[in-house]
Amino acid sequence: MHQATGYIDIYNICRERILKGELPSGDRLPSIREYAKSCNVSTLTAQRAFAKLQQDGYIRSNGRHGCVVVSDWQDSSRMSQVAKGIERNRQVLNVGLIVGWNEGDNYTFPPLVSIERILTSRIYDKGGSISRLVLRPGKVEELIQSALKTSCKMFFLLAGNPSEIKIMSSRMEKAGLHCIAFNGSGVSNDDCDTICVDDKWVFKEISSRLVKMGHRKIAFAGLDTDGRGAGWVDLRIEGWKNGLYEMGVKVSSRNIYLFDDCCDVRDALKNLRGYTAVVCANDVLADNLIIALQKAGMDVPRDVSVTGYDNLPHDSVQNELTTVLVPEEKIISSFISLAQMRMSGSAEIGEKAILMVRPIIIPRGSWRSISNDK
Repeated sequence: MHQATGYIDIYNICRERILKGELPSGDRLPSIREYAKSCNVSTLTAQRAFAKLQQDGYIRSNGRHGCVVVSDWQDSSRMSQVAKGIERNRQVLNVGLIVGWNEGDNYTFPPLVSIERILTSRIYDKGGSISRLVLRPGKVEELIQSALKTSCKMFFLLAGNPSEIKIMSSRMEKAGLHCIAFNGSGVSNDDCDTICVDDKWVFKEISSRLVKMGHRKIAFAGLDTDGRGAGWVDLRIEGWKNGLYEMGVKVSSRNIYLFDDCCDVRDALKNLRGYTAVVCANDVLADNLIIALQKAGMDVPRDVSVTGYDNLPHDSVQNELTTVLVPEEKIISSFISLAQMRMSGSAEIGEKAILMVRPIIIPRGSWRSISNDK
């Protein structure tokens, strides 16, 4: 228990210094051994703290040169500049958290659950409060009325399609309230402040890395853009294409496979033969693809490298899937910084802010280099 408390303490200290701008982008951190000595903790404790900072996107490893503060932990450098001035007059946040509910009344998508958990902890730690409001299908007006009855001045929208967000933000702003929407698909919204995950960038990075690893026959597997993939798969396809284009690899629509359901990828295995790598739009597609490949006697990654997205736990993959982590801590930090600026009346960020948060590629055992043997 002492070890866990120690590494969380170090993590929080480093994170706060980054958020305040005391550790600017590009700054090199002391080595793990040096940091452990200065904090009077074991190297294992310091290593765990650095691993969490890297996982949450605040720092990156620079090989033998240690770790450096990343340049993209927030979309705009002026946020960290303004945050220094606001820090002294930080206001207590009472946040209205708007969450969705699916058809089965289960709210279990891990990244959103994690965002809610982290936000609740951070807000309560600062003396604030959370009012949790559920947006049910066709009940926008009911939610707005519930929101107006709370004492909250700031709302974080984890749910809502573009038309619902427009209605909610418009009505709430007229009542003197403010909305910040989280759009996980990376599609910005002009109706209110928006925090987006930069899917286009990360899929470009994935395809670029695969080409550098020797792959040339790279397919994309996603959900139908007119169905369940509407609004988010297109961006991931565009990023995947851009990475291949920049690396000089020809791209064809014949390399893109879209399905009505994640399980359908198992029936399309014959179409995916001949590719050395398949980039999947999410982990569930990747999981089903790996199962189908294994049943067909093929090995991952020896025969095919597979990449997913979401970092979801799946037993069949056994934590070996190369995937993309949605950086929940970065999202929450961006929300709190932006909310504080809005509450303070800062004019530094304009009328509507769009913050792009870059997700993190987690390389595991489901892809490999083929430069030397294929």
